[in-house]
Amino acid sequence: MQEENLKRSRLIITLSISLLFISVYLVITKEQLNKNTINNFVFETFNIKNISTAKIAYKNGVNSKNDTNDKLLKENNIQGQFINYNKEETASSAQQLNNTTIKWQLPTKTGTISQYPNYYHVALDITSKNGIYETIYPVAPGIITGIYTDSAGAKVITLKHYLNGTSYTSQYVHLSSYANGLYIGKHLNTTDALGQMGSTGIATGVHLHVTVIDCVLFDQSDPYCSDLNNFFKYLKVRYNQGFKGLTDLINVPNNW
Repeated sequence: MQEENLKRSRLIITLSISLLFISVYLVITKEQLNKNTINNFVFETFNIKNISTAKIAYKNGVNSKNDTNDKLLKENNIQGQFINYNKEETASSAQQLNNTTIKWQLPTKTGTISQYPNYYHVALDITSKNGIYETIYPVAPGIITGIYTDSAGAKVITLKHYLNGTSYTSQYVHLSSYANGLYIGKHLNTTDALGQMGSTGIATGVHLHVTVIDCVLFDQSDPYCSDLNNFFKYLKVRYNQGFKGLTDLINVPNNW
């Protein structure tokens, strides 16, 4: 009996030590993730319905190489690529956007709403009878602010828009492919394709996850959307205030 008690005590001690090591490992891993910051962009892992890792190739230009950015990528073990802004083109795009009268539209030619916005999913999910052959378009004229693949493999693109003194971001998730010729800083009209509908990343089927919110994602001067963490927090704040994205800007039918 005494021997059984001794074995039981040793087993408990072993399990306790194992749990302690696991806890320490998780804490260290979390700290390391929090350190993976380049130019104030924090890289973390999330489910796309809440938030996803952005392997951001943010900045685009003409045949340029930045050794400093390459070094930062290697030091922080980030799998991605930094491309430098073409400042003149970006400034021109910004001016063009400011001079554009925005008319909101649906992001697909045909579609069916499979999920409406809620507190945990402040976005529209849109399916289509055309599946991966359904082309995705901007919901309004805008400038590309992000083209990236999340940690689960979802292809994502984001745009910024400007209307009557208010800045907006639109986010398109789960694309099967991107359209040719896209880059950060490029101005797009509503007739310019973003890519094709898909099921990349965490998705139950082929669909588009589209979000529209009144802030500018990845803009460090924007207190609400300077990074993805703040972006998704702000989505919930605005939802509680009654703003539900595209459905508040235009009439969104169940089918079209």
